[in-house]
Amino acid sequence: MLAISACDRDDYAALSDQEKIGANQTPAGSEAAGAYANTKDFVQKAAGANAAEVQLGELATQRAESPEVKQFAQMMVTDHTKAQQELMTAASGASISNELDRKHRQIYDRLSSLQGKAFDREYMKAMVQGHKDVAAMLERRTTTTHDRGAGAADEQNASVNEWAEKTLPSVKAHLEQAQKISAKL
Repeated sequence: MLAISACDRDDYAALSDQEKIGANQTPAGSEAAGAYANTKDFVQKAAGANAAEVQLGELATQRAESPEVKQFAQMMVTDHTKAQQELMTAASGASISNELDRKHRQIYDRLSSLQGKAFDREYMKAMVQGHKDVAAMLERRTTTTHDRGAGAADEQNASVNEWAEKTLPSVKAHLEQAQKISAKL
């Protein structure tokens, strides 16, 4: 990954100033390309993940049987509400939705039909997978250079990158805790 990033920086340096505006350093065809190829896409993806964690956490505080799962769910609501607010500040001027995307809506609907231990197991599986996905997304964001523009766009990009770097350790801690709880169920 580092070798690819270094090559991309060389390619980026060769671009004209006009080509650099809005340019994306994520290699075409890579797993990150297309999913959030620029800051706007990344912000939408991150906001969707935060919204899902909050809404699924709220559901889990009502449906979970295990006190440990309920406590984890409340932590998700608290931490991801805060992360969403911080993302909104970092991405000033960006439109952020708290609506669930199709993938997260399907998870929510599936979990809504469960109760008790079955809910606990499936919720924690979803938390493990969701945090793996978000950790990978944040790691890619913090290890690659993304769209560069001028002025406000560049400032927003830098703020979003700082948010990703600040948020990654928390997401990794959530993942570790989710894996421990999931293993017990």
